[in-house]
Amino acid sequence: MAHPFASPNPVHAQPLQIAQVNHLPIVADFARRLGLVYIVNRLVPVQMEVEPGIVVLGMVLDTLSGRSPVSPGAGVLRCGSSRAPWAGPSSGLLQ
Repeated sequence: MAHPFASPNPVHAQPLQIAQVNHLPIVADFARRLGLVYIVNRLVPVQMEVEPGIVVLGMVLDTLSGRSPVSPGAGVLRCGSSRAPWAGPSSGLLQ
């Protein structure tokens, strides 16, 4: 009897690709689905170069990373542009 999980045609079987995904991308995607950046930006209307929602998301992800939390002078959010690196290609996480 053939193995129940065996591929009927082993020539076309694809090798498994395994990658370790930590929790931060999952949390960032969950925050995007909740609209966290958009909600914070609406509640805190300021004229800053960096959106306050991005700053809050950065603080959440930094705290969950297990490192010591961001301090105001740490320069963690200074990335040379108006967007944080985890914000993706748009100006926020909502798309």
